[in-house]
Amino acid sequence: AGSPPVMSATQSLPTMAEEVKADMTGGDPAVVAAEKNPSKQDQQVAERGDNGSSTPKPDGHGNAIVEVEILREGNGAHEWEDGSKYDGDWTENKRSGKGVYTFTSGAKYEGEWKQDLKHGKGIYTFPNGDVVEGQFVEGTLHGHAKMTYTTGELYEGQWLNGAKHGKGTFTWPAGHTWTGMWSDNIQTYDPVPAT
Repeated sequence: AGSPPVMSATQSLPTMAEEVKADMTGGDPAVVAAEKNPSKQDQQVAERGDNGSSTPKPDGHGNAIVEVEILREGNGAHEWEDGSKYDGDWTENKRSGKGVYTFTSGAKYEGEWKQDLKHGKGIYTFPNGDVVEGQFVEGTLHGHAKMTYTTGELYEGQWLNGAKHGKGTFTWPAGHTWTGMWSDNIQTYDPVPAT
C-alpha cells in the first residue's frame, strides 16, 4: 500500500530495486533470486493496484515474483540497456530540469529538459565533434544558436525546427563571412547587413 519508492540521489537503480524487492518479500533471497532470473514459462508480470502497490505473483515453484516500479524524482543517474546514459534532474520519471544525456552514438546533450525533451538552453555535441549551443524547444533546435564545425566553420543565427532559418552569419576558417537570410538550411542569397 502507498506510493512507489522514490530513488535517493545516492543510490543506483539496481541497488534500490533489489532493496525494495527484498523488503517486499520479507528479505527471502530465494524470492529475490527467482524474481531476477525467472524461467520464460513461469515468468509472471505483477499487476499494479489502484493504490500504487505491486501484487506478488507465484512463479509455479512456490516463489513470488514481484515487479517494482522505481519513481525517479530529484537528481540522479540512469543507464538504459542500449548504453545511453542520463545524469541530472528528474520529475515523475521524466528528464526535467538540468542534465546530461549521452547517446550510444557518442553524441551528448547538456542542458535543460522538460517532460523528457530537450527544452531551454543547451549544448549538443555531435559524434564527429561539431557543437551547437542554443535554444531548444520541445526537443528541437529553435531560436538563436551558434554552431561550431570541426572544419573551423561557424554559423550563428536563427534556427527553426532544427534548421538554419532566418538571419544568420556563416564564417569560414579564413575569416570570410556571409550574413544573410536562410531558409531550411539554404542561403537565400538575400544578404542582410551585419549589425
